[in-house]
Amino acid sequence: MIEKIEPTPEKKEFGKNIFQRDIYYRHGEKTPEGELAPEGFKQAEEIGEALETSEKGPKPYHSEVKRASDFAKAIQEATKSQKEYKARTRFELGLSNLSKNFIAEWKKKTKEEGGVAALEWYLGFEKEKPDTDTMSPHEMASRVARNILTHSKMAKRYYDDSRVDLINGSHSPTLDVFIATTLKEEIEKDPINPEGKNITEKMGGRFKTAEQFEVDTTIDNEGKKALEVKFRGKEYDLAERKLEEMVSDLEKIEERQE
Repeated sequence: MIEKIEPTPEKKEFGKNIFQRDIYYRHGEKTPEGELAPEGFKQAEEIGEALETSEKGPKPYHSEVKRASDFAKAIQEATKSQKEYKARTRFELGLSNLSKNFIAEWKKKTKEEGGVAALEWYLGFEKEKPDTDTMSPHEMASRVARNILTHSKMAKRYYDDSRVDLINGSHSPTLDVFIATTLKEEIEKDPINPEGKNITEKMGGRFKTAEQFEVDTTIDNEGKKALEVKFRGKEYDLAERKLEEMVSDLEKIEERQE
């Protein structure tokens, strides 16, 4: 009797020669009621059709707000993704922990002084809360940092030679605050708007609807990892250590709130 020998499966290696693109979008145009407007769906469709991605398509994440999930889903569908849409909600991308008083003051400043002034007013609180029910700018930025760090760490678990795309549906000022807080030093050195008088102006102003920034995680053949942010035509190095420090601060805040 001849013994049957099963073929040995090819051994898979992980974490070498990886490229992950992690894109963060402010949702598209919304209706007065806060839903994604027809124009917002059109913006998502145009983004998806223009997005060069792998055959599997991008993996979508989004805040708990429906207009953000609708936007991320519409982008994925427009890429003709082979992946079935699966909701992946991340509160870090949302606008929770903002009081009614804060929102009213934010809207008032935006109407009377403009979006730049409103964002600068909020950024001025730094690690302090504007009121007891509203998170600090540092906490808001650190939430996004946790999402980015989590995604970046996923890259070491991919098979060698992988190319992965992630998309995230979020909001303003969530994304504005992350960029202004985390990349402040880098933008001061290499501003998007050299004529700007403050960080919001130097970064080119508030996020427009459907605008985005990209975080590229690259792991070379030696296993060395690098993170880079692409935003408004500029490229900025992003230290994973800095993200870890922000996440550590956030965890301490969350422990005190329990």
